[in-house]
Order: sequence, then structure tokens, then C-alpha cells
Amino acid sequence: MSENIVIGDVRPRIQALGDGVQSEFIYPFPIFKETDLEVYLDETLQSAGFSISGVGQSEGGSVVFDLPPANNVVVTLRRYLVIERTSDFAEGGAFHASVINKELDYLTAVSQQNAEDLQRAVMLNPTDGDAALVLPSKVDRADGTLAFDGDGLPIVGPGVAEITSAQTNAQAATQAAIDAMAAQVAAEAARDEAQTFDPNDYRAVIDLIETADVADGAITQDKIDPNVSLGGPTLNEMYDNADTITIDTTIPAGRNAFMAGPVTIANGVTVTVNGTFTVV
Repeated sequence: MSENIVIGDVRPRIQALGDGVQSEFIYPFPIFKETDLEVYLDETLQSAGFSISGVGQSEGGSVVFDLPPANNVVVTLRRYLVIERTSDFAEGGAFHASVINKELDYLTAVSQQNAEDLQRAVMLNPTDGDAALVLPSKVDRADGTLAFDGDGLPIVGPGVAEITSAQTNAQAATQAAIDAMAAQVAAEAARDEAQTFDPNDYRAVIDLIETADVADGAITQDKIDPNVSLGGPTLNEMYDNADTITIDTTIPAGRNAFMAGPVTIANGVTVTVNGTFTVV
């Protein structure tokens, strides 16, 4: 270790991001021996697979990995010292400046280490009043959460099981709200469709029945709807190329007659109709 090591105002911790190519990572603070430097890859403390240079140098040194850290792996280099005295002075013994300097350097490095730990710890705001931030006992806080009372003092909060149950209920409530919204949208769409429905447009479509729609070219009530009976009599006779057709049909009062066609009358044929009737 150099006799002229200087402990500057540098935080004893640095991080970098691996890219799968870079093997060397610099640490800008001094260390007294190799074991003073902790090397992490992500959250795992490493004990091998690298070499350290720059021990005892005021400006620090570097860590060279045998294999480059993978892409996006966080490399953490941290000076962590054992809190102990590194020298002792005998009564009436020699008092060497170099020994005092080493001891003071070590104490300064330990102070920087403590300051770094405190900077990353939970602390009271400088403007807060004094408060005893003592955690509840281990038994009381087991499987619980940390909360604060009205005075800002730590207390045991809801348990892990309670939080899990609340999360499950919240998820169920959220899904129910989503389903309800979807049902509302569907109902509104159905309502809008019903408001724009015109029965006349519907009948204009379904009433367009052509004789070409059936195989034999004739439309009968059975083909239209066998479950509905017409108001007039049923004409069962079929006439095909007859010279003389006589039909004697009496239609009761208040009833309608129905005849399905088409009916084709050849030229030169006389049609005689007897009786009183109304053609609609």
C-alpha cells in the first residue's frame, strides 16, 4: 500500500451496466486491500472470476472479469471495511506519522462507509421533530406490514393474508365493473337498434314471395305456413289442360276466398262466371 494514500470526498460505491463485451470496470475510490472491495453482479456477491488492481492507490483502480458481464447485468463495486483498529501504540514507544496517517485514513474510510449506508437508509426528515422510530417486536410484526400512527410512529399494519384477500376482492370488483360496462353498452346498442326498427320495412322484405321461390311454380298456404289456416274454403281440385272447368263453391258470409295461381287462359277460351262476387 502506498505511504501517501489520500481519502478524497468520493462515495465508496459505484455501479455500471454490463453490455456483454466490456470486461473492465473502474472504481474511483481507494481500498487498503483486495478484500475491502465487494463485487456484485446484479444482487449476487462474487467471490471469484475477476481480478482487482489499484490496491492502495488514492484514485482507486479497476476490476477485470474473466468473462464480460452479460447485457443489462448491473455491476456494483463497493468498499466495505471491517470496523476495527489497524494499529496500536505502546506506552513510551515510537510515534510514527505514517502509522497515524494510516489509522486516520482507515477511520475516514469507515466514516464514508457509514455515511453511504445512512444515505440509503430510512431516516427522519431534517425538519421533523424527534421521534422514536423503534419497530414493533419481531413477534408482533411477523407476517404483517409496516404502518405509521397519527403521530408518525411505526406500528404493525394489515397482515399479508389481509392484503392478499383485499387484492383478490379488488380484482373481482374490477372484473365485475368491466362486465357491467360491457352489458350496458350491449343494452344501449340493442335499444338503439329497436328504436330504428320499422315494421313496414320488415314486411316489405318478407312479403316479396315469388312463384319462382318454389319448385312447382305454385304458392300454397302449406308452403307459406302450414300452421296457419286461410279464412276461405280449401280448393283441392287440380285442373290441367281441361277444356271445360266447372267449380261450384259457396263461400260463407264473412269469409274470404283464396286462390293460388298462376292461372293461364288460352286464346279462344270462354270464361263464364255466375254469381255475385267481389274481386279485390
